Amino acid sequence: MNKSIVMDSVEIDTLEDRYYVRVIEDGVVTIKGFGSEADAKAFAKHEHTRLGLDAVKQPGTGQKLRYGFPEG
Repeated sequence: MNKSIVMDSVEIDTLEDRYYVRVIEDGVVTIKGFGSEADAKAFAKHEHTRLGLDAVKQPGTGQKLRYGFPEG
């Protein structure tokens, strides 16, 4: 059984025309809402770089994002 815990991650999700960036740092969750997708992606990119992560995850789609854009 795999009991690994994700300690650091950055995820973008949408709900009713709002964009939410969920940052998990050392197991602590912080969520910040944005009115525009561009602002959410810019914030996610900053957090991604700050935490030294290799990808941003978009929940519910199983799709990984790099700097807020789908990986090719």
